[in-house]
Amino acid sequence: MLFLTFFEEMRIFAESAEVPVLIRKLCDESGFTEYIRVLPQGKQRWENVMRFADLSRGFAAGGKHDLYSFIQYIDSLIDSGYDPGEASGGTKEDCVKVMSVHKSKGLQFPVVILAGTGQAFNIRDERAAFLFHPEFGAGLNIVNLDSRMKSASHYKNFISEIKKRENSGEEMRILYVALTRAEEKLIITGTAENVEKKSEIWRQSYKAGSRTMNPAMVFDARCFLDWIMPLVLPDIDSDRPSGLFTLRVMSTSGIASGETAEKR
Repeated sequence: MLFLTFFEEMRIFAESAEVPVLIRKLCDESGFTEYIRVLPQGKQRWENVMRFADLSRGFAAGGKHDLYSFIQYIDSLIDSGYDPGEASGGTKEDCVKVMSVHKSKGLQFPVVILAGTGQAFNIRDERAAFLFHPEFGAGLNIVNLDSRMKSASHYKNFISEIKKRENSGEEMRILYVALTRAEEKLIITGTAENVEKKSEIWRQSYKAGSRTMNPAMVFDARCFLDWIMPLVLPDIDSDRPSGLFTLRVMSTSGIASGETAEKR
């Protein structure tokens, strides 16, 4: 009876939950997580489960969230001959591990390097000619038949703003995971054009007298640096910095020579 009750609860939950959330809930509440870890080669088995969870997150990032569509997605991968292989399960500890942020979830390392924080977010689904949202519907362009010009409708702009906020929320979750993997030291690297101009914009994003960004500028961020630097720069500029941050700025020409400008 307990199994049937749990099965019914999961069936109802699956009707509205995103697949990655459903997988995590099934693993945690069924006892599967603890069970698989104590089996022979438990670490490798668990890493295989995490790789399957990574597939579900990649699927959800494409805009679909229901279980039926995910099963069809897995079937199509199998039909195409996709083979993710087995997780190694035996990586040496004294080494450098290179992995995506998603794969690092739940892991901790003494030193973490978060690279590429200046890379622009993917905003194609905010600017497409046709926008669709599962809750709010479709957003289209308006065509002026006299001038033969087209422009975005007010409703399309609304859908675009909703997508922009949802995308920002997902990027924030990814950044949170990335920033919380290090036990002792976190090294963040990123590139930006016209650093002096960007620095002024980052400083303006910071709300004076608080440890938060201006809410209006949070959703205007186009890369991780746009969220990180508005919090780092005021601390470094302060007369009494916390000492948590060390900033090094290097020009393209200075990379070869090793010249750096450092602030503490």
